[in-house]
Amino acid sequence: MKKTTPTDFEPNDFVIRLRPHMEQEEWNGDVDISIMWDGTNHLSQDDFFRFMHLAKMICASVPMMEDNPVLRNDISDFVYESYNHIEEEAKLRDVEKLNDYLNAASKRLAELSPDLAPKVLDRQGNVVYLSFNTKTKGSA
Repeated sequence: MKKTTPTDFEPNDFVIRLRPHMEQEEWNGDVDISIMWDGTNHLSQDDFFRFMHLAKMICASVPMMEDNPVLRNDISDFVYESYNHIEEEAKLRDVEKLNDYLNAASKRLAELSPDLAPKVLDRQGNVVYLSFNTKTKGSA
C-alpha cells in the first residue's frame, strides 16, 4: 500500500519536488527535479508563465551548481548565513525568555521572602550573574 503525504497546497502554488535516485536503499547522488502545479490556478496567463519561469530558474540552479563550484559555494555560504541568522535570533529569544522568567521569579521571591531574594549583578549573553543574600554572605 502506498503511503500518502498530507498536503496543504493552494491552487496557485507551484511545488518543486526533489526525488533522490536510490540504489540498494542508498542515494546515488542523482536527483529528479519536478515542478508541480494545479491546473485550476487563478493566475493570468502572463503571471503563470512568469511564475513557471521562476520555478524553472530555481530548478536550473542545481545543474549549474554542479558545473560551477564558485556559484555552489556562494549559494552554500548564503544558506549557512541565513540559517545562522535564524539560529541566533532563536537564541536571543530564548535568552529574553530566560531573563523574563528570572526577573519574574526574583520579584516573586522578593515579595515572599525579601531576605532571600537574589540580586541580578550582571547579564552577559545567556549568562546571568546572581547574588543570593545569604545570612553568611558566602563566608560560612
